[in-house]
Amino acid sequence: MGWLFVDFISKREGIQLTPGKGPYWIGCGDNRYIVKPTTYVNISGEAVLDLVERYDVSVENELIVVLDDVNLPFGKMRLRMKGSSGGHRGLENIIYFLETEEIPRLRIGVGRGVGLPLRAWVLSPFDDKELEKLPFIFDRALEGLHILQDEGPDRAMQVINSFDLPDEEQK
Repeated sequence: MGWLFVDFISKREGIQLTPGKGPYWIGCGDNRYIVKPTTYVNISGEAVLDLVERYDVSVENELIVVLDDVNLPFGKMRLRMKGSSGGHRGLENIIYFLETEEIPRLRIGVGRGVGLPLRAWVLSPFDDKELEKLPFIFDRALEGLHILQDEGPDRAMQVINSFDLPDEEQK
């Protein structure tokens, strides 16, 4: 989900991604970087640590990790400024490498597949109906991240965390 969101931001804001000096692609626009680790999700902490150190990024104030969440219905989002990994292996690895849980994160729900092992579910492609809804979801997420940057976390959490797709649209 994070990669798709970065691609959305790149296209929407005209930010070109190029290979970084670490294990990631990076682009810069409007006083912010967008980054796609080139590692597997479960070992993305190394890429995030390289980025934080190389660009002197403040983890608490200048970094936000975007990830999928099987515990949220498709399209539901949760913005938090800190906390545990909640069982997400990629976030767990980032917490390990950065040695802190004080990492802002945006979780975007993908729901939980029925009758599929978890790994197969999270690696399966979205269906056509879901793909149609992603721009709507990503628009709200991007709006919330702009608010986070301009107005702070409280207002951004109101905008992002209150977002819901109608029930018939959820996965």
